[in-house]
Amino acid sequence: MLLPQGTAETVALSKAIAAEDELDWTIFRLPRLTDGSADLPVWAGLLGPDFKGALEISRASLARWVLQEIEQRAWIKGAPVLGNC
Repeated sequence: MLLPQGTAETVALSKAIAAEDELDWTIFRLPRLTDGSADLPVWAGLLGPDFKGALEISRASLARWVLQEIEQRAWIKGAPVLGNC
């Protein structure tokens, strides 16, 4: 709403990535980034009434989640919203 060009660009990029059949992709959406601990748990899930994450996530816990996702591949071809819980 505040940045319509940025939103349109993000949507177009997401659609282009999702259209690639041969690519294992994960598009994750982030709340506000903080300098908190890497030990903070990360909640990954779909945005909606069951969303259990906070409206912020620490950079260190995000890095830990990304490395874990590369190994576990739980969100391949998925688009979770992330947040510390």
